[in-house]
Amino acid sequence: MALSSRSRRHVARPDAPLAPIQFRLEGREEYVSTDDGRRLRGRGYLICDARTGAPLGEDDFFFRIGGGIVCDLVAGERHLAQLQSKAFGPGRSLALVPAPGPAGEPAVIEVRDAGGRVVVGQLPPDVADAVHFYGTETYGSAFCLWEWRSESGTRFALRLLLAPGWTVEELAEEPPADE
Repeated sequence: MALSSRSRRHVARPDAPLAPIQFRLEGREEYVSTDDGRRLRGRGYLICDARTGAPLGEDDFFFRIGGGIVCDLVAGERHLAQLQSKAFGPGRSLALVPAPGPAGEPAVIEVRDAGGRVVVGQLPPDVADAVHFYGTETYGSAFCLWEWRSESGTRFALRLLLAPGWTVEELAEEPPADE
């Protein structure tokens, strides 16, 4: 899959048409063992350079300048039954919906299914602050980047990608070099 952000100017010619910044989303799966002996399965997408395929850190200049934010879902443990829906698997679009916070606390940003009906948690406070600062209309949706499942197969955690105005597209398979 390809992730394309808003456009940037080509550096060789200032008058050149705008070109998108692109990243490749590489599908991955991994298993980890916890200190208490549990075996957890992680599955989803790694953000990579579109040309080289090399994994990028969350502090990559073009990723950050394009407004990309990666964060973990907060309070998902309160919504375990809802998290089991296919609507929250890796590669799925998710809605971000402002909601009032507890009394005396700032508003929170809830994470919901793409239709905005089912709540599965919220953004971490620092990410919610950034979303409020830039405007909730800028970050109207998110993308499920990664999931963690327990030994029993229960999805219990999500990693999210917030990318304002970005699109996710399936990449055509490249033909073999000998053709």
